[in-house]
Amino acid sequence: MIFALGFLIAGLIALAIAPAFWHRSIRLSTRRLEMQLPLSARELFAERDFIRAEAAVDRRRIEQKLEALNRTHIADMTEIGRREWRIAGLETQVASLGALNSTQRAELAFLKESLAQFSAELDATAHALSEMRDVSQQQSIELQRLEDVEKKLQATIDEQNLSLAKSAVDLAKLLEECTAQTARASRIEDELDAVKTTSEAARKADLVKRDGLGQELAAPRPAAQTPVAEQEENAVLRQNINEIGAAIIRMAKAGLATPPAAEAGAQGDREAGRDNVHILPKAGASSR
Repeated sequence: MIFALGFLIAGLIALAIAPAFWHRSIRLSTRRLEMQLPLSARELFAERDFIRAEAAVDRRRIEQKLEALNRTHIADMTEIGRREWRIAGLETQVASLGALNSTQRAELAFLKESLAQFSAELDATAHALSEMRDVSQQQSIELQRLEDVEKKLQATIDEQNLSLAKSAVDLAKLLEECTAQTARASRIEDELDAVKTTSEAARKADLVKRDGLGQELAAPRPAAQTPVAEQEENAVLRQNINEIGAAIIRMAKAGLATPPAAEAGAQGDREAGRDNVHILPKAGASSR
């Protein structure tokens, strides 16, 4: 309702103002028409002369444009002729270039085939190079490992050389000691040989005495002589045992191991002594 009332009021105001705008537009249109229409014959002639002058100026301008167009046309025709001649030359060049292009295409196809072959060879070479790099890396690793092993072996060799030098020094000392001990052992062996000789002589003498005692025991003897013979035999056996014990004590003091031959001789002497000791009681028993 309010919108309808406002619209109605606006329409009434427009109807009230519209005649004033209408009259003003008619007045302005009339004034424009009056200004365009001539008022006298002089103005008509002046208007005609003005139109003729404008037409003459327009014609001269058109003639100048035509002359300029003719000159441009002539220049264009000249340029067209020159360009046609140039086009003919270019067509000749195009034909030669076409032949050259076909030749170059053939060469290009051959080069493409060669490039494909070279690409295949390059791929094979790259693959071989990659394998060689892998092998080279493995060889480098192996070489590094061998160098480490060589260093360790060199260190071991150095240590062994030092040990060998020390061992050589120790061996020289041991050789000197062995030489001294060999000399001492030879002296001891000489002494043992002398003791063995003495022991063998004593043993033979004991055997001779034992045979004599056996014969004497087999024959009837006076009772007074039997204890004296037993005492003499016991004295000889004690002397032999004391000599063998003295030889063994000397060997123990020397601090050396008895050689096998000397040890066998000493063992034989000890056994002979034990035999003599055992024989002595038997002889005493038989005499009794």
